[in-house]
Amino acid sequence: MKNSKKIFIYGLLLVGALVLGSFSRYIFSDIPNVTPILAMALFAGAMFRNKFMAYLIPVGAMVISDYFIGFHSTSWLVYLSFAMIAFLGTRAKKDSLSSVALYSVLASVLFFAVTNFGIWALGMWYPMSIEGLIECYALAVPFFRNTLLSTLGFSGVLFGVNYLMVNRVNSELVLSKNMK
Repeated sequence: MKNSKKIFIYGLLLVGALVLGSFSRYIFSDIPNVTPILAMALFAGAMFRNKFMAYLIPVGAMVISDYFIGFHSTSWLVYLSFAMIAFLGTRAKKDSLSSVALYSVLASVLFFAVTNFGIWALGMWYPMSIEGLIECYALAVPFFRNTLLSTLGFSGVLFGVNYLMVNRVNSELVLSKNMK
């Protein structure tokens, strides 16, 4: 494939991912912590050779949607956690169901740990004590369920579709070589 065509396709994919990721926050806005963006960060980390793109897609989608929804004092914690999840994705085996499930759980835990610790550390809502930290995490537990389930589900879709597409293309290539 020529470079200009490749750049166009990657650009189109990038814009599509950013728009879809940003728009998804509106689609699922009535259900707290249900979002495909954690799965998108994990998937981007696993799939993109260009790691800058792996970080840009989930963080970019959040920045775009926050532009319309509104930024808040803890937005940077969310962006940081998504960058960390993209890095985590670089370690995932993209064609292993158990790896995708494990890394989806790890991504959910990482998001939970980073964002809630950051909220506690900012000292805006909880006392700066062990009791305050425990309270912060305890009150966030009900939201974790949605984060975990949506990350597992959306990761399954993203990695599953990718697996099916790659295997279909590979099987078509084998068939076309055998037909010659």
